Amino acid sequence: MDKIIVRNLGVEAVLGVLPRERLAPRRIVVNIVAGCDTAAAGGSDDLADAIDYRQIRDRAAAAAGSSSFFLVEALAEHVARAVLSIAGINTVTVTVDKPGALESCDSVAIEITRP
Repeated sequence: MDKIIVRNLGVEAVLGVLPRERLAPRRIVVNIVAGCDTAAAGGSDDLADAIDYRQIRDRAAAAAGSSSFFLVEALAEHVARAVLSIAGINTVTVTVDKPGALESCDSVAIEITRP
């Protein structure tokens, strides 16, 4: 299966269980690997045969940015559903990084794969 990869999409979202995390959006980082068939686009070199990368980015950003989840896991599920709603995408792996979530770590991340 072919893949479209969107790396390091920065989004502002309310995310977390602590009272201070609920006060204002924070920066999170989303990575997406969308499983699809790119053979038609590769053979034709025609945008009409391709999945628009911007659509993946925009749906993921809108899903993440409009949310106010307590858990990173819930946010990842929400983004995965949004990306899977795009025609031609068969599977998706979503990684959500929450920078600064724990002391002594750059970030904490959840990665999920959905058919």
